[in-house]
Amino acid sequence: MSRTLWPGSPVWVAARWPMILTAVAPWRWGGYTTTAVLSAGIGAATAPWQVGLLRAGAWTARGLRVPARNALLADIVPASVYGRAYGFERAMDNLGAIAGPCWR
Repeated sequence: MSRTLWPGSPVWVAARWPMILTAVAPWRWGGYTTTAVLSAGIGAATAPWQVGLLRAGAWTARGLRVPARNALLADIVPASVYGRAYGFERAMDNLGAIAGPCWR
C-alpha cells in the first residue's frame, strides 16, 4: 500500500467513497432526514398523542442512523484506534449538544 493511502487520509477515503455511499449512506441520510422532519412536526402537533407519536418516530429514526454512522466510522479508521475515534465522535456530539444552543 502506498504511503499516501494511510487509513483516514483523503485519498484513502476517496478510494472507498463509492462503497461507503452505496452501503451506508442511504440509512444514515434517511435516519437524519426522518429525525429532522418528525422532530419539526412536533411544533405543528395539536394533541398530546400526536407529540408522542412524532417523538417515537423521531427516536426510531435516530436508532436507524446510529448503527450506520458507527459502521461508517469503523470503515475509515484502523481497528487500533477505534476507542479514540468513537470517544472523539461522542465528545464532539456532546459538545455540540451543549454549545449549540448558545448560538441561538
